[in-house]
Amino acid sequence: MKLILLSAFMLLTYSVHADEEQELAVFTQNFFEDFSDQSKSASDVAEIHFAATPVFYIGEMPGFSTSPELAAKMVQGYRETFHVDSHPFTTFDIENQAIGADGSAAVLVAFRRKSAADPRLKDFCNILSLAKLNGDWKIMTWFIYGLSARDCSRQH
Repeated sequence: MKLILLSAFMLLTYSVHADEEQELAVFTQNFFEDFSDQSKSASDVAEIHFAATPVFYIGEMPGFSTSPELAAKMVQGYRETFHVDSHPFTTFDIENQAIGADGSAAVLVAFRRKSAADPRLKDFCNILSLAKLNGDWKIMTWFIYGLSARDCSRQH
C-alpha cells in the first residue's frame, strides 16, 4: 500500500512539475512575441510580463528604480537600442529552465533574428529570473548578455 501511495505521489509530482515547465515555456514564448511585436505598447508588455519592481542588466550594468514606469521604459529602450522595429526577432530557443518549489524560476533563452554585421542587430542571450505572483509568472530580473551568441550556455 505504501508503495502504491508513494508511486502515486511521485507521478502526481512529476505531472505538476511538467505542467509548470509547459506553463513557463508558454510564458517565455508570449514574452518573446510581445517584446518583438511593435504594435504592443511597451507599457502593456511591462504590465503583462514584469513584476512591480524588476531589475535589468545589460552586461554588468544593473538598472533598478522605484519608478513604476521602469519596466515599460526598459522595454522601449531595448526595442530602440536593438532595432527591434527594423530587425525583429523571429525565433527563440529556450536553452535551459529551472523551476523551484517555492514559485521561483529561471530561464536561459536566446532571441534570434536574421544575421547582420552590426552587433546591435544580432541574436542575444537572456536570463530571466521569475516568480509566480498572484498565480502568474512575472519577470523579476532580465539579464541580457552574449550579443551575437549562437549558444548562450557557453557565453558565461
